[in-house]
Amino acid sequence: MKRLLTLLFFASLLLAQACEKKINAEESCNFAQNSYKQRVSWPVRPVVFYADPSLTQDQMQSLQKAMSVWNDIFRNQFNVPNMFSLQGSLQASMGFKQDGMNVVSITNSWPGRADEQAGTLLYWTDDHVTEADIQINGNLLYSVGDVVNPEETDMVALLVHELGHALGLLHITSADYTAMAVHLPKGELHRRTVGQPEVDALRCEY
Repeated sequence: MKRLLTLLFFASLLLAQACEKKINAEESCNFAQNSYKQRVSWPVRPVVFYADPSLTQDQMQSLQKAMSVWNDIFRNQFNVPNMFSLQGSLQASMGFKQDGMNVVSITNSWPGRADEQAGTLLYWTDDHVTEADIQINGNLLYSVGDVVNPEETDMVALLVHELGHALGLLHITSADYTAMAVHLPKGELHRRTVGQPEVDALRCEY
């Protein structure tokens, strides 16, 4: 019996190793990757988001505009009708945590650096994204219309950037004027536009 158990244990090790070898590492393409170096992305579309009660109606409209930017890219480039969908505002705040819902919120109790504009938490299982939460630093000034104050950050451009992270995209450092560049300067509207670097990255995964 002892020998049989040993053989079974050895066989299970071989099986585990064989299964592990089937998982091939992938090129990053500026995507977040799991521990096996596989790109992570959403298996189900559209990705449904909810607005936290902390968002004003104007900020919700900015969120819808930002979603439309990505939806247009996916419709025109990948024949996907809608990548993002906004299902309205929640009755109560869910907090910035893993809870099974994709939520956009704004807070004055910002936990990061004072000059950070926003952050996105991304959760995944294997290579499938399961949740994305976006939180905006409410201590900074934002413009919500189509005219941006030189001393304020364009809310639409900021949300285009964070929704890119929600898709799994990392920062793109190869071009300054791209939605996924690291820093969004104040007073700029043109970063609402998704550029070729993002489209090239998306082609790897979507």
